[in-house]
Formats: sequence, C-alpha cells, structure tokens
Amino acid sequence: MTMLPAFARRSELQARTEVEKVLAFAYYSAKTTKQEHFSANDITRWFIDARLHQPNMSRLLKSLKASRLVVQDKTNGTFRLHARADQQLSKAYDELLHAETDEEIVHSDTLLPVSVTASTRGYIESLAAQINAAYETNVFDGCALLMRRLIEICLIHAFEHSAPTLNIKKPDGQYVDLAELISHAKGNSSLSLSKGTKACLDDFRVLGNFSAHKIYYNAKRADIKRVIFEYRAAIEELLYKAGLKK
Repeated sequence: MTMLPAFARRSELQARTEVEKVLAFAYYSAKTTKQEHFSANDITRWFIDARLHQPNMSRLLKSLKASRLVVQDKTNGTFRLHARADQQLSKAYDELLHAETDEEIVHSDTLLPVSVTASTRGYIESLAAQINAAYETNVFDGCALLMRRLIEICLIHAFEHSAPTLNIKKPDGQYVDLAELISHAKGNSSLSLSKGTKACLDDFRVLGNFSAHKIYYNAKRADIKRVIFEYRAAIEELLYKAGLKK
C-alpha cells in the first residue's frame, strides 16, 4: 500500500499551495518509484491517494507550465522536476523520506472512520486503524480477529465504567472470556445496551472465533462486509457506555 498519505501528513502538505503539493508529490515519486516524468493523471492520483482536496486541474496545469521549477515535455504533455527543484526539495523532504515509517498504519477508514475512535485511547485508535488496514489489504482473517479483540476491549471498558459493581474477572484476576462478557452485556440493566447491539455481539465473536480456530475456514470479504454497519454502531455505542466518547 502506498505510503503517500503518511508522507503528506509528515510534510504538512495540507497547508501548502497546489503547485507546492505537486512538487512534493513529484519528488516523492521520483525518489520512491524512480518515476521522474508525471502527467495530469498522475497528479490526480496523487491527490486522491494523499486524501487531499482535488484541485482545479486546468488552473493547476497552467501554473505548472509557468513554474521555473518544472520542465514540460511538449511532445507527450508530461512534466518533470527541474534540477534546481530537486536540490531545493531534497533539503525539505529527504529527512522525511528516510524517517522510519514501518509502524505507520495506512488505511482509508473503510470499516471504522477515524471519528469513531478519535480521542478515546491510543490502543483503541490503533486497533481501529489496523482493522481498516487489514480489510483494505484483503487480510480478512486478521481483520475478523482484530474486530473480535476490539469488541472485547470495548465491552470491558463499558462494564468498568457503567456497571462497576459487576465482577467480570476470574479468581486469578483475568477477565472472563468474551462469551461470558456478551452474556452479561445482554442481561445487565446497568449497561443498558440497545437491542441492535445486543443482537449482533455474538456475530462478531463467532466471526473472530472461526478465523482463530476453524482449520479449514478462511474469512471472506462478504463475511465482514455483512456486519460492517452493525459493528461500527456497536463500537460507537460501547465507547459511549465506557465514557470514552462524549
């Protein structure tokens, strides 16, 4: 998956002019893919991949043609960076290009939008990002397992906040398993979950269990797509019950 969104965030491209954005994208492309020439279609793709507002292409192309930092190949309509641009951009972006990004989770909010888990807990935000990334890269068994884990964590936080008198731990201090948590969630009046969330909690548990324990089973996109909306609603409700969303 492209790391362009991470590069755009790290270099704060949102605040730059459209031409400056294109220069940064072109430099990134030249250094990471060895693609030195770029077209209007490449520019459009860069803006989409970086999740930035689409520019007026006619106006932008006119500005690029007038820039002294860009050279146009009039035979095929493509562009490349001028040598002086390469020197300037290397000072601005080389450190970012060589920064460690192995732990950056690149995703597109497919299952859980950032707004659902934002400002809750770092590990919850990270799990939500991993769920999205797994689904978007077709790692469906991994996605199902992560979905199960996040439901379990949110249920525990919800119980501890909204039903603190209920004991959800075993004698050894470990939390009870997810099946028992769900049983408590369905019957506990203090937690007071909606009918819809109660009805689908076991679906998420079973989906994760199949991916973890069924030898001949592999989750498919359709298995997860079938529960996306219910899952999103359940996670958001549990975060409110946990006092992690206002």
